[in-house]
This record gives sequence, C-alpha cells and structure tokens, in this order.
Amino acid sequence: MTRVTVYSFPSSDDYTQDTVLGGWFDTSTAESWSDRDRDHDGNGSHGPGRGEAVWRTADGRWALEKWTDEPNEEGTFRFISEGLARTWLLTFEFGAAVAKYFGEVDEEHGLRRPDRAKVDGEAFADTVLLSGGTITLGYDPGESGACDEDGIVIHDPVPGGFYAIARDAAGSEIGSGGGMSAAEALGRLRHIAPFTGDPSGDEPPF
Repeated sequence: MTRVTVYSFPSSDDYTQDTVLGGWFDTSTAESWSDRDRDHDGNGSHGPGRGEAVWRTADGRWALEKWTDEPNEEGTFRFISEGLARTWLLTFEFGAAVAKYFGEVDEEHGLRRPDRAKVDGEAFADTVLLSGGTITLGYDPGESGACDEDGIVIHDPVPGGFYAIARDAAGSEIGSGGGMSAAEALGRLRHIAPFTGDPSGDEPPF
C-alpha cells in the first residue's frame, strides 16, 4: 500500500500557507491520468520535470496531484470536485476516462449526453432534504495559469466547475457532485463516506 496525504488550501492561488489535512488515499487501489503521458520526454504542463495528474480513489473521490521530479521539491495532492476532474480529463484528452465516469461526450458541444445520472442525483437530493439535511451549490473558479520571466508556461490554467455538497442533519458531508452547470452538479450528486480518520493514526480512513 502506498498512502498519500491530501491537504486542503484556503486559496487556489496559495499552496504554501495554512494548509488543512483533508484525508488520505491509497494509490495502489486508485486510478490516475497524468499530463506526463503526453510528453515522451517525461515533462508535464508545468514545464520540465513538473506537471499534474488526476486520481480517482477506490471510494470514488477525485484528487489533483501537482507532481515534480525536482530533488528539492515535493508534490502536493488536494481533493477536487467531479466538475474539475471532468474538465481536466477533457482538457488533456482522456476521453475514455470521461466516458467511463461521466458519460459519453457530445462531440459538437462537449456536453455529457443524457443518462440516468440526473435521475439518480435528484433522488438522492430528495432523500437528503427530506431527512433534514442540506445541499449547497457553488462554483469553484479553478486556477489561473502562470509563466516565468522568460515567458515559459510553468502552470497551466485549470478551468472552473460547479459543485453540489450534501450534508446530513448533523452537518457531516455525505455526498458530492460536479459538472459544467449547477443543474449538472446537482444531477450528479452521489453519496460518499465522510472523512473520519485520525490525523495521528497509521491507517487511512478509506
């Protein structure tokens, strides 16, 4: 088992201050897609020896990795919404992964074709609200791109996406969904297990 620690960041533009523990996941049971795969030299979208990868954990959560081959640097992981994961996969042309987890894409408009996801998401939303829970809709603006002083791209932009978060009557997060619109995020709302891990423990919570 290879366990990685995932952190939350107060600002998408700041990955150095006030990090908060978000959880763990086991990379040996997760799937991943990397921008390194697009460059036979091993470089990624952040320049030589740096780039990004998206992971899908065994329990269905999505995480964004900022990887680096530099000996004095460490990569980072953060959980992201389904909407951001889908946009990233589309941006880097991992169409098979998009079709597998989000449904087929309309080639003309880049939209997911209708399936049972909307019906299932609405049914789960009804259950949450009828049991005294809440559902929050929001928008993640993503991240801005950046270039160094020589004009070399060191950080590609990550497009934004809409998200829906379901919480039970006690306030614990029990579901999430994402998409390119608020309606799609609500339609893709799915149950997830809440993070209950002990930061001082040795075992991952999922």
